[in-house]
Amino acid sequence: MNVNKELINFTEKNLKPRYESSGYAGHGWKHIENVIKRSFDLIKEFKLDVNPDIVYIVAVYHDIGYEKDPENHERVSSEMFLNDKRIQEFFNDDDIMLIANAIEDHRASLKNKPRNIYGELVSSADRAIDVNDILKRSIKYQYEKHKSENPAMEDVINYSFEKLSKKYGNHGYAKMYYQDKKYKDYLKKIRKLLSDKGKFKEAETEIILNSPDLMQKLCVKPELKEYIKKHVFPEYSKNEPAHSIDHIKYVIKRSFELVKENNLDVNLDMVYTIAAYHDIGHHIDSENHEKISAEIMMKDNNLGRYFTQEEKKLMKEGIEDHRASSKTEPRSLYGKIVSSADRNNTVEACLKRTYTYGKKLAPNATDEELFSRAYDVLKQKFGENGYAKFYFKDTSYENFLKQIRNLLSNKEKYIKTQRDYIRKIKKERKI
Repeated sequence: MNVNKELINFTEKNLKPRYESSGYAGHGWKHIENVIKRSFDLIKEFKLDVNPDIVYIVAVYHDIGYEKDPENHERVSSEMFLNDKRIQEFFNDDDIMLIANAIEDHRASLKNKPRNIYGELVSSADRAIDVNDILKRSIKYQYEKHKSENPAMEDVINYSFEKLSKKYGNHGYAKMYYQDKKYKDYLKKIRKLLSDKGKFKEAETEIILNSPDLMQKLCVKPELKEYIKKHVFPEYSKNEPAHSIDHIKYVIKRSFELVKENNLDVNLDMVYTIAAYHDIGHHIDSENHEKISAEIMMKDNNLGRYFTQEEKKLMKEGIEDHRASSKTEPRSLYGKIVSSADRNNTVEACLKRTYTYGKKLAPNATDEELFSRAYDVLKQKFGENGYAKFYFKDTSYENFLKQIRNLLSNKEKYIKTQRDYIRKIKKERKI
């Protein structure tokens, strides 16, 4: 069944970015694509006589209101569709009401049967068919839902177990109007897992430990993260953009990616804290910021609630040893992690950071002077014999190194690339 190409182009241009830019926790564009595919799979299997354009737009629109109001998103999504006069140009008045009703009727917990076949179809296509996928989606959903409570991993897993048991357990509320083999197999597997809470917790714990993003969110003590969020992160407003809170969050994220990819046996609270403090003293003295940052961390007596003095000493050394230009190798695994995580792993990040930091050092310099300085800095740091060290296997960094070295092989090419990129992000007001 073919969908109107103009309709597809419209939705991908106007609706897809809204899903991609939001924190939908399992209700983003990837989910929408899955629901579209499942809808047409069910149509084919059950030989349903339906309008493909209506099927497509109901699938696309069914979660668009999730960010505004998760608890009532089906009603909000329907209202958003009815208020979108541009999309309605593709449909007549009768179709518009069919679509609005189908969007509103898609929820699994709906007490009444959907009012039309399109509601039944999107509701069925919206049901899970992969156990690992639903476990991961459930973890993300429960974390986002309870984020204000700063939940621990065990709390999130318990929330997930309760929700999935109510939805897919032996007497679960999830309705499926077109039960194909994929769904029946899934239901059998998820119910078996839900029958043993211990096995369920093991399965979700494994998923968390195999996701750097979830590890960072759920494997660090909630009270430690809350303390750092309130008392450490605000200090980064004193730094220039290249060493701002955005950079710190990047280094935290990269630290956990390195731990996961290299299967490192480390204290994740320490990894998080080292990354969080490593540039806190940059605004005081950029040339000696690693020592100053380490001292600030050591003098923070509140950290004694979470770490022993020996652990704090290890963290101090890790912060002191993170600098790329250091002539000696970090003294511990923790220093190697933060030092490696502190390296850029995209060309764009390098182009932006060297420009903004150069601007801070020489505010009266012209852009062309800053581009030339940036080239020299990056050549020394990432060139064939550059001083930047990386201590772990990491595919993204290896790819970046090839790209930046290729760019640095020709100064004119480098400057033109940075000039074009800086003009672009200035136009977009990103610096």
